[in-house]
This record gives sequence, C-alpha cells and structure tokens, in this order.
Amino acid sequence: MERELKRVRPSSKEVLQEKWKLKIRFYTNSHSIRTKPLKWWNERINWIKLYPIGRKKNELLVEFTLPKGVSVHGLWSTGWGVARRFITAINIGSMGFFWWYVPEQISRYYEKIMDIEENSEMVVERSPRLILDWRKEALLERDLRHTQVCFSMLPRLSERKKHEPLNYYLTGLGFLSKNDIHLQFEANAFEQFYKSLKAGMQTYKDWDGTSPFSDAFNAMMLELSADKEGRKKYIKLGKKFEKEPIDPSGITLEEAGMMKTLCDAYFFRKFHDLADRRKAKEEKVKSTKKKITKNEDLPIVWTGNRLL
Repeated sequence: MERELKRVRPSSKEVLQEKWKLKIRFYTNSHSIRTKPLKWWNERINWIKLYPIGRKKNELLVEFTLPKGVSVHGLWSTGWGVARRFITAINIGSMGFFWWYVPEQISRYYEKIMDIEENSEMVVERSPRLILDWRKEALLERDLRHTQVCFSMLPRLSERKKHEPLNYYLTGLGFLSKNDIHLQFEANAFEQFYKSLKAGMQTYKDWDGTSPFSDAFNAMMLELSADKEGRKKYIKLGKKFEKEPIDPSGITLEEAGMMKTLCDAYFFRKFHDLADRRKAKEEKVKSTKKKITKNEDLPIVWTGNRLL
C-alpha cells in the first residue's frame, strides 16, 4: 500500500497497461446464465469478462480490468462507476433484473412452523409473494449484444447533465432489490423509474420540460403498445407522483416492474438510435480513418480522490 501511495503518474506508454482486477458477483431473478453467450462477449470485449458461477444459474461473475491510469486514490470510485455503468447496461439491454443481490424473504419470515398436536409442518405464506413474474429465459447472445450497445451509448462521466435519468433508474433498481416482507418499496421503485423516464425524455428531447408530461408519456407509450386502457392506467398512476405531497397508495410490485420495463424500452430504443447515428457519422468521415477500439470506454483517471 505504501508503494502504491507513492507511485507516480504513469507515462503515456504505461497508462493503458493492466493494473487492477476487480471481480463483482451479480444476481438475477429474470434470466438463467449460460456459458456460450458469455464466450461470445469475452471474445469481443477486452477489459470486461463475464463468467458463470458453477451450477448457480442466477449468478454472474463480472471481472473488470483497470489500467495503470487509475490511481489507488481513484480505485474505489472508478470501480464503483464502471460497475454501475455495466449493471445499468445489462438491465436495459436484457430488459431483466440484475443487481448485487435480490430479495430473499419474499413470502416467509420464519424457518419452520410445526403443529405439535398433529406432529406435522404447517406452511403459512404471504400471497402473492413479493417477486416479479419475469420471463426467466436464458441470457442470450442477443441480450449481450444489446448490453454492449447500451454500455457504449451511456453518457460519459463528463456529461453530468445526462446522468440524472440513470441515477433515478439505479435508485429504482436498488429499491426493487430491497423489497421484501419486512419493508416494501414498490411505490418508491415506481417513483424512481417514473422520474427516470421523465428526466430521460427531457434529456433526449422527447419532452420539452414545460408542456404536460402526460402528453409526451402517452405519445411514447403509444409507440410501444396498442393497449389504450393500459396507457391510461400508467398515465394516471404517474400523475400521482406529479402532486405534492406525493400519493404512493395503490402501487403494486407489478406496476413498479412495468414502469421499469417502460424505462428499459425507452432507453433501449434511444441508445440504439444513438448507436446508429454514431455509425452513420463515422461512415461519413471515413477520410479521418477514425476507429472505435474495443477499449473505448476504458476509464483513465489520475486525480487523487476525484474522477474526471
């Protein structure tokens, strides 16, 4: 540690040399992890590797390789930043749920109940259980392709004004991950995803920020669904969070999950549109021979305890 604290800023030739390995275990209750799609990712991305964890199909090990350009002072925050960036991308790209942990006590608070007279076990549970009905499909190469696009199109660290919608989104994921029988956060999650969508539509110019958001919300949902009653329902629920004080009553876990899905669908389409525009722009300026490398998002920081 003393040697690392005394380490001087690396030269331009050394700044990209591998220095740190950061491994994080993520959990999912929406997908099943398979080896083949992860191999596809690992063959294409140099500094982020994905691995299954034995027979635990709901766990994903992600290994980030950070360069010498990251000092020990910036290691914690840099690692935290790239991890949050990845978890945002895979949630949107797969339209599922990935996080550092998932709720465990979703229907029981006890280990076992016995009927002494009958000498038999009694099961008493909360119904419905506090778990979203995800499609529980395998995580496919297609999902990782979308994750790669979303990761590359997420706003850069310097684009502070574009961070707000995704900060709301990550907070919503945090509330979903903590939602159990001891403390329920359905309304909190719904609110954060609603704010994420609202801030996102303003950031990406699909809402002007002054006219009624319900009109822009309805237009966005119209592109996604022909279900008129469903659109009316979520516009009505959203209006609860436009009032002061906020009225969180009546929000279910399913509705919070649907608001996350609406965020996913919006950002999914937006990031793919941005990727198409970037590709078209690159083709237009081929004369510059500019190339996007596989490590284009590699974080380079040497700023003490700050990130640039």
